[in-house]
Amino acid sequence: MRDAEFMEYLSKKIKVINEIYKYAAEISDTSVYSNAYYNIPRFFSYLQPYRKSYVVTGIEIDTDSGSSAGIEIGYTIRKTDVYYKDLGDVEFFNLIYEYGDKLIDYVGSKKRDDFAKLVSLVKQIPLIDNISTTVMVNDNVKVPERTYNYVIPKELKEIYIEYISVGAGKNSGMVFAHTRYSFLKIPIDTISFFISLMPYLEDILEAYKYLYYNKVKPIIDKIANILHDMEYIVSPYAISKSLE
Repeated sequence: MRDAEFMEYLSKKIKVINEIYKYAAEISDTSVYSNAYYNIPRFFSYLQPYRKSYVVTGIEIDTDSGSSAGIEIGYTIRKTDVYYKDLGDVEFFNLIYEYGDKLIDYVGSKKRDDFAKLVSLVKQIPLIDNISTTVMVNDNVKVPERTYNYVIPKELKEIYIEYISVGAGKNSGMVFAHTRYSFLKIPIDTISFFISLMPYLEDILEAYKYLYYNKVKPIIDKIANILHDMEYIVSPYAISKSLE
């Protein structure tokens, strides 16, 4: 291949890579659930105070810092660590999704039904971590000894890859190259990914597009509808608070 032809070929591949980055970001946890993470704590806050005094619930969660903390509910819902901190947005979402039904009975009787309705709606939000699709390869592919190389790899080894899996959610930023006996994780923002899988970039892009339009976009739309229903439930509380 002549230099000019190679540069044109390389330019086309770089454009494909940029499209892959775009769709990978669209189907990531952060993007798909961003509106839910932001709005769900806000909607619940309109029901505050949940009860007159704080009570320990017996629920324990994994915190953003990697430790565990108990949960108590009163004016707010907060962690029973040494600082009695309120929950972060993602922590709050995860708590309601997993344990919201166990909090209902602690809420004061006047707000309990609406609290339960909000919990029920949150639990209808689909999770995307098990959504994936595949790209068939069935060929020998040269991959770096270390697939997490962010520099040009010095040594390549040839292995037989049956297929590549592409997933949404937490794993949207990497692909999994499956051999007969195991798999390799290859982050898409590395030189390793670009060099090793260059012949398959267009197919990988189509896999990301398929996930977005056929699997993830319907979930994003459903989340929007759920948030609309939640906003309708809390609107009387929001109006009341605005008049205080």
